[in-house]
Amino acid sequence: MNAPGREAAAPWPTLVYEDAKAAVVFFARSFGFTPATLVGSGERVLRAELVWKGGGVAVVFSASETDQEGARSLSLVAESAQEVQELYARAVAAGARSVAAPHDDEDGSRCFRVADPAGVLWCFRSEGTAAAQEPQIFDDGSEEVPQPPPAHACAE
Repeated sequence: MNAPGREAAAPWPTLVYEDAKAAVVFFARSFGFTPATLVGSGERVLRAELVWKGGGVAVVFSASETDQEGARSLSLVAESAQEVQELYARAVAAGARSVAAPHDDEDGSRCFRVADPAGVLWCFRSEGTAAAQEPQIFDDGSEEVPQPPPAHACAE
């Protein structure tokens, strides 16, 4: 599987749903994913590779076709605070349950969380305005890992 616009070695989340076709339809309607690959017969989708904005990829499997466990939550970065608002409205209209309505976060980003019909949590956020921390180098050459920013409503 290698969707157009995705590097072969790029990471991609795997999602497992009882009804993979319904999941694919939900992702297209709510978040704007585009199916790049659909494997199945007739009305049944066994596996799908979905592209978001030409680069973000998710793979959806039918639960009956895999023994893998899928991701239980995903986070994606939207282009703007306005897009965060639009994605939230689309997701709720398509049947997602609101977990955290769009709000401004401590780092200056705008974010929301919803649960899709199967209960998988989705967080979308715009880029924050807070400056990123540079790692500090210790005398032994190892890097100190910066402390994470304070928890926010979009974190688990």
